[in-house]
Amino acid sequence: MIESKNDASRNLEKALQALEQAKQRVANEKKKQNEKKRKAENHHKRKADPTFYPVVYGAADDADRTSEEVWYRANPSLGHTIDIGKVRNACLSVRDNPAGENIFRQLRLNQWAKQATRWMQIEKWDACAFPVDEGEHVLSI
Repeated sequence: MIESKNDASRNLEKALQALEQAKQRVANEKKKQNEKKRKAENHHKRKADPTFYPVVYGAADDADRTSEEVWYRANPSLGHTIDIGKVRNACLSVRDNPAGENIFRQLRLNQWAKQATRWMQIEKWDACAFPVDEGEHVLSI
């Protein structure tokens, strides 16, 4: 009888330990879920870092894309981390390629085009400008 009381006591102790471990696992899981929820809620909030000074360089919209001076203003590390020869070659390769010009302007000058693909160089488009006489009716087929 004494031995069975000891067995029952040990079994009860083991059951209590298992219950305590289960409670700890549930508490840890809730803690993880709360942490994920907190991170998701605070994801949009920005942290202030006084040691970080963001600067965005780029060429003016009306800047001459073929000018090396413009390239240096838009890329302060040109000649240090960016090879000037690569930029020259890229500029030459898009000279008569309107679609490539948008890519050059975006990647090398930080100028974002309004259209995905350019089919005519803007200089050629601008050269087509002429006054229209609204009184003159012309039908062209």
